[in-house]
Amino acid sequence: MLYVSIVLLINSIIFYKISKMQPKIKYRVLKKIKMNYLNLLYGKKAEFDKKTMPILFGLMIFGLIVFNILIYVVYGDSISISSIIAEIFIIISMIVIWISMNNEIDVFIGEDGIYYQNKFISWNKIKEIKKENGFIKFIGKGKIFSQRMFLKDDGELENIIKNQIEKFRNGNLY
Repeated sequence: MLYVSIVLLINSIIFYKISKMQPKIKYRVLKKIKMNYLNLLYGKKAEFDKKTMPILFGLMIFGLIVFNILIYVVYGDSISISSIIAEIFIIISMIVIWISMNNEIDVFIGEDGIYYQNKFISWNKIKEIKKENGFIKFIGKGKIFSQRMFLKDDGELENIIKNQIEKFRNGNLY
């Protein structure tokens, strides 16, 4: 269990570092937006996740503590030091992941596409855009970007995006 918890801790630290990365932008930035990472992935649905995630992690930590008490009651032995260290690593990992998922990240709307963290989405990889619950929903095409992505709509953003997609698809950009 100690080895698994060490790997989980290392993975959560790597995830945190990735969430803090800034993209390498190749062309002019038209607009910079600050967005919560969960909102970027799930749009308005993420509001529920942001409220329930701390409760879920609290229940998981409580479960670990109850598990230790049950082991002590059933076996009558004291808990090993490696088990306690493993559980501390697991708790720290969960906290780091929660912080990473709740960070605000910079999203850059560029002439050639959308940049965030270490990701780039070209305008020609976007199949369609829709307005949904105060967000602009992007639906991708292809194997690389086949997911959905959401950006907070502020009125001006929708016009910029439509103009850039139109320019890029008509070949007027480059």
